Amino acid sequence: MDMEARVDLSNLTPVERELLRLGITEWERPEGDRQAVVDLLGYGDRRELRSDVPRLAGLLDASRPMSRRDCRRLLLATELAFASETLGWSRDWTSDTGFTDRDTITVLRGIQQRLAGIV
Repeated sequence: MDMEARVDLSNLTPVERELLRLGITEWERPEGDRQAVVDLLGYGDRRELRSDVPRLAGLLDASRPMSRRDCRRLLLATELAFASETLGWSRDWTSDTGFTDRDTITVLRGIQQRLAGIV
């Protein structure tokens, strides 16, 4: 059992949860060498990251507290998928998720403010 402190995300709105869910599911994509992201998120390899995506998305759907590590992974994965073309898929973001850049930034800033100092 993970003895790490738990993070309660019950204060996130449904839209904020959806943005994080879409952000993590971007990492199921097979293309690209994203070893830097694998390292940043604390996985051994790309396969381990891709196989953990459904579990992380499920944590958001379950509305239960999660580990700080999982919370950090969700936030960082979303930030990178949205904002970086080098490490993520910034050009594909809107077509993949349905969120415009403006809406994404607005929602993401709300999430970041709630999670500041936690992750």
